[in-house]
Amino acid sequence: MRKKLSIEILIFTIYSVFIGLVLTKTAFIFQDDIIFGFPAVTKDYLGFYSNYLKNFGLFRPLALIYYFFIYNIYLIFPKLTHLIPLVILTLAFFLIFKSLSLQGLSKKQSFSLGVLFLSIPFISETYAWFSANASIIVIFIFFLQIYLVEKDLIRKNLLKIILALQILSVFFYETIIFMSFALGYLLYFKGKIKTGYA
Repeated sequence: MRKKLSIEILIFTIYSVFIGLVLTKTAFIFQDDIIFGFPAVTKDYLGFYSNYLKNFGLFRPLALIYYFFIYNIYLIFPKLTHLIPLVILTLAFFLIFKSLSLQGLSKKQSFSLGVLFLSIPFISETYAWFSANASIIVIFIFFLQIYLVEKDLIRKNLLKIILALQILSVFFYETIIFMSFALGYLLYFKGKIKTGYA
């Protein structure tokens, strides 16, 4: 029998569509985004990348690739570009919702905590600033890791996958040490439950 769409997910979908419509009304870009946008205009990706690495070292290399992508999209579809980070943030909310539900919270509690998390200004502003979009990707990866641990679908290579995703996150955004602490505790706690010592 087909499961009905929960009212919480339906409400959040309507809310996300509303925010998306607001974002598509006008094209906008913030001043601190322009530096990363240069290669989209000059098409000198290799020169920008090599100079960036020479001046700053191995600093967020995957984030730079994302910037090249997002600014090229902005040049073609300026009114639609902000929907890309909004979709990533919406997927992160869905992972939060599912993970909290798997941990035993009710759908209303999971939904409320997910909305509370996304309403924090430092989180909600990240889809507006292209230069801050890298943190959205890291947030998505973090909650994907939590979901994989909680869902317990992948047992044999779970630690390897978590480690690979963590390394991927570092190359997007280097300051993720507290995420490692949270994941370590979750893995430890889940291990104790499985062995019957919790």
